[in-house]
Amino acid sequence: MGHGGGAHHLDVPHRGRSGHGANTSPDGSESADLNRWAKWEPAVDAVLVAFLAVASLVAAWSVYQAHHWSGDQSSKYGHASALKVDASNQSTLASQLTTIDVTTFISYMNAYAQGRRGLPIFTPPASGPISNRRSMRGWR
Repeated sequence: MGHGGGAHHLDVPHRGRSGHGANTSPDGSESADLNRWAKWEPAVDAVLVAFLAVASLVAAWSVYQAHHWSGDQSSKYGHASALKVDASNQSTLASQLTTIDVTTFISYMNAYAQGRRGLPIFTPPASGPISNRRSMRGWR
């Protein structure tokens, strides 16, 4: 890694200022600390570049995963919403059928209690909400 030609480079504040900094000896030569930094600088630069490259890859992977799972989540949410609507429709239908069964049974029992035997014979449903109730078992 060269240090000339206007290239920007990670620079330590005391570096490159011989005779003007705290790390120079009285005769203007660099101290042992600066020589040690110069020895390790290429390795530190390589580690920093590798770290930044890995960080960039991790960030890109995170964006990809967020996009992927966001689409998958939207798809699953739409499917769940459709199932919820269907379940609500089925629940409403079951409530309506129960109401019809109970209303028919009560009307028949009122007519029977009033002695109106000329009405058609009530046949409880073979299946449904009231078919398994104890009060209906004797009607079969």
